[in-house]
Amino acid sequence: EKPPPVYPPPYEKPPPVYPPPYEKPPPVYSPPYEKPPPEYKPPHEKPPGYNPPPYGHYPPSKKN
Repeated sequence: EKPPPVYPPPYEKPPPVYPPPYEKPPPVYSPPYEKPPPEYKPPHEKPPGYNPPPYGHYPPSKKN
């Protein structure tokens, strides 16, 4: 009667110890740059006497 092979008991393999996750701070979003409001550019100096036709009104077409 050959006794069953005796395997050494499995090592008490401790569960893998993961280093605790770094206390990862929540992502810090840099505050948006203090974006200055777009500078108001004054309209180009229109030459005196220049009156563009109101929007939607065009000079009479020459097709007539």
